Amino acid sequence: MKKQIKVFLPLIFTIFTFSGIFGITSCSSTSGIPVPGENQMRIENITAAYFEIAETYESQKNYSKAIEYYKLAMADSDLKNTCQYKIGRCYALNKDYKNALICYRILLKDDPENTNLLLSCAYLEAMCSNFKEAEEIYQKLLEGNPQNPDIYKNYISVLIVHGKKEKAREILDKMIAVFPDDSSIAVFEKKLETAEE
Repeated sequence: MKKQIKVFLPLIFTIFTFSGIFGITSCSSTSGIPVPGENQMRIENITAAYFEIAETYESQKNYSKAIEYYKLAMADSDLKNTCQYKIGRCYALNKDYKNALICYRILLKDDPENTNLLLSCAYLEAMCSNFKEAEEIYQKLLEGNPQNPDIYKNYISVLIVHGKKEKAREILDKMIAVFPDDSSIAVFEKKLETAEE
């Protein structure tokens, strides 16, 4: 019996030594053993929570707070573009058109043919008094989407504000040819008459 104890003691001592060296602990504590993907999952959970908080603030029209939390949620690469879009939208709704434009320009670099982004950028360029840039975008949009009446209307509005009556008349005539019954035609006709006086 004594011989068996002498053999087991060094074995038990060896097991405890190696378990201490390699950080092996009992099943009740896994703090020493990293779980693959655990850190990434934790980040995703946190960023998802930030995103939800941001959406709540946005729905409450607290755009400054929404922007703050959307920026935190951008740490998740899967949410980055969505957050960028939402941040731009919140800036625009908060009438901070310059920062909104910066956000949409970033998105437009990755997706230069996106009609919704182009419409947003054209509107924001106009709101920042960048009429030349707004005109160029509306011209491009009109060439690619001649059946969209909103593009005609926005384009004509920008041209009138920028004092380009002849070009506005030209685009209005095109709009009349495509949408002869649109109620805004009479409004634009009046604005052009007033501008010409």
